[in-house]
Amino acid sequence: MAIARYKDLCLDAGDQVRLGVFWAGALGLTWQVRDSGEALLTGPTKQHAIWVAVVPEPRTVKNRVHLDVYARDLADLEALGATVLEPQSGKRTWTVMADPEGGEFCAFLRAEPPDDRLHALVVDCADPEAQAHWWARVYGVDVTAMNNGWFSLEGIPDMPIRSMDFVPVPEPKTAKNRVHWDVTVPAVAPLAQAGAVVLREPDDDIDWYVLADPEGNEFCAFTERPDPVLSQPVEELPGVPQDLRGSGRIVGRQRAVFEQVPVARVEEQLTQLGADRLDQLTGGVEVTFQREELVLVHAVDLHGDAVGPRAEGPVAGERDAALVQ
Repeated sequence: MAIARYKDLCLDAGDQVRLGVFWAGALGLTWQVRDSGEALLTGPTKQHAIWVAVVPEPRTVKNRVHLDVYARDLADLEALGATVLEPQSGKRTWTVMADPEGGEFCAFLRAEPPDDRLHALVVDCADPEAQAHWWARVYGVDVTAMNNGWFSLEGIPDMPIRSMDFVPVPEPKTAKNRVHWDVTVPAVAPLAQAGAVVLREPDDDIDWYVLADPEGNEFCAFTERPDPVLSQPVEELPGVPQDLRGSGRIVGRQRAVFEQVPVARVEEQLTQLGADRLDQLTGGVEVTFQREELVLVHAVDLHGDAVGPRAEGPVAGERDAALVQ
């Protein structure tokens, strides 16, 4: 039985916009920067999300986790800012490239690349067989032994990537990975019991757990249980406008979903977004709030249609804390 389900990917960046725009173009995803400063690539499902986070430390070593991607032409990737490190040669049917910050990735050329251009999530390992079997247990899938001593997992639930591959390398892990993945879990304890190490628990700054697998690869786990803090009445948080109290639920720090919001509260923002129906917003409105000022995140109008920057579906009754980072 699976311990966790795949959630999404995360990339560390020195220049968030430069790296994000590159990967959006390379993968055919949409680049989005939120008012909070959070930035991500979005696609047809929430599992296609790739978060891009600014970190203070520079890249100093070869990426221990990298992406394999499908592409039509190397020139397209070079035009976006990639450089060729090792050309395709002999039995190696891929080209090793670097993104604009030097992060390695492999490009597999296809005359017609698939819609999902992420071919594989590749992890360097001291013991690829043991690592593959550990993650297979976590995801509840089988391991396939490949040629040249590497191992592959396919059919990982919710993962919009063909495979997760574990390959042998001689060098040990010496730095924090700049590429990692997130999972969702009913509880973190089974991961720890299986051999993961908890590096950081939820605190005032994060709502998730940071863990490391048996070889030290960092990953984040989001619990599916409602957080007691996020389940409290919305009126107990400071800054909630008086006219909205009792009509909403918290989904993050200074973030809530309200069943109804007076249109006057967000009418200017809706107008800027080109909304053409401002009579009622009974489908649900997600906002951030501070000092009784609202910033629209997402709204659903009387007809059930999305209005606003987040357009993947209704809000009320369908969004939980795990979906809000």
